[in-house]
Amino acid sequence: MLDQLSVDSKKYIILPHFSFKGDDIIFLDKYKYFVAGDNFKLSNTEKINFLLNEGVIIRKRIKQVANKKCKDKILIIEPHPDDFVLSASGFVLDKEWRDVKVMNIFSKTLVANFPWSDKFFINESEFEKIRMKESSFAIEQYFEFKFESLRLPLAQKRGYENNFHARKTKSEPCLVEMLSKKIVNEMEKNNYDVLLCPLGVKKHVDHIVAFEACTLAYEKIKKQKNNFQVVFYEEYPYARNKRLLLERLEYVRSFFKLKKIIVKVNDYLQLINDSIMIYRSQFDNINSKQMLEVIKRDFEIVAIEEGNSENDKGNLFQRYYEIEKIL
Repeated sequence: MLDQLSVDSKKYIILPHFSFKGDDIIFLDKYKYFVAGDNFKLSNTEKINFLLNEGVIIRKRIKQVANKKCKDKILIIEPHPDDFVLSASGFVLDKEWRDVKVMNIFSKTLVANFPWSDKFFINESEFEKIRMKESSFAIEQYFEFKFESLRLPLAQKRGYENNFHARKTKSEPCLVEMLSKKIVNEMEKNNYDVLLCPLGVKKHVDHIVAFEACTLAYEKIKKQKNNFQVVFYEEYPYARNKRLLLERLEYVRSFFKLKKIIVKVNDYLQLINDSIMIYRSQFDNINSKQMLEVIKRDFEIVAIEEGNSENDKGNLFQRYYEIEKIL
């Protein structure tokens, strides 16, 4: 029976969403995610593999020796819970940082965005608590980084018709100013060397606000401190649309000279995939193996676009952009 299953805590982590009752897997104490029945006759190893693929358990993170050691401290801005793991984790995992903090901005959402809503009901307060629990688990427990959420409302809760409503950038100057001050204060108080922030692909309202706040913070900090980096990450799944990505890059390059940074992520592929599976409240129609193929394909496409040589065949890459100067 699953509730008597031997899960080696040195190798695996049971995600906090799930509990076992006999041979049933219960999601968020509300929904029978899996009912085994009499036909679920598997060995302990087979059951472990099944639970791994379903994202009920993940592999415990084994700290790898980073490709590059550095003495820098990095602050990561993510508009929503899961943006860091989906789009920016490769950059952070590629170095051994002195200090890492993830700052989440928008977490209050509409329960209509809950993908499991056709299976059971939760209210908005419960949904936000789940999202915060996932983020804390992923960032603080799994990666062992620092984490803070400002817990602000998403675009639709701020009066936008949808997340991609056609308003001009800097349409919320008070919010952008408030966030930029928060970022500047965090950078100065803790002496961060690198600010990692969203590029704003597809012009998601919340991502644009985060982008504008980060670039405004950059302009303020640059007056007192020259030796710090601002790096943009391409947001997935939006960056899969290359037309939108190129349009956004053209816009950003009208303000800043950018230097491209290519990060090899082969060694981090499984780790990135496992960290994505922690955010199970965000999706209900894809298992771990399928997710792995999706993100692997994203990294392969970057390798193709960057013209990887025969020597690089089979390698996987993520792409980032560092501000070199203001134009």
